[in-house]
Amino acid sequence: MPSWVTWLMEAFAASQLSQPFKNSDGNWDWPRIGKTISVGAGGIAAVVAGGWAVFKHFAGRKKAGDKKSGDTNITQSGQGAAFGEDITFQGPASFWPGAVHFGLLLQPLTRQLTAKDSQIAALSGQVAHLTKMLLVSAKRPA
Repeated sequence: MPSWVTWLMEAFAASQLSQPFKNSDGNWDWPRIGKTISVGAGGIAAVVAGGWAVFKHFAGRKKAGDKKSGDTNITQSGQGAAFGEDITFQGPASFWPGAVHFGLLLQPLTRQLTAKDSQIAALSGQVAHLTKMLLVSAKRPA
């Protein structure tokens, strides 16, 4: 397999097709090659996606006589949700975590943030002290 790839690359390099991909020094212009590959791949992806959309549009169609008749009945017993054409809930339903859950989620983040704040305050105190020392030493004659 590698010999085929090598042969193909050598044949392309020797052909006149490779000239647009070389700069004035005769070296490969890799940024231009990358742009060309990305544009080509995008075009291929667009054609494949369009073909797939057309296929799905026509392949999914059924004649009126071929469709199954009758409704699907979905029932729900106990707590939970039943998914059919409509969604049916039985029992208490909660879509968001409550205040307790948010509090539990935020506790470690609050501790980390407090620790970082104290570190920043300590460092800013050190910076202020060092700045004061530099200003005092700059005023003294050498």
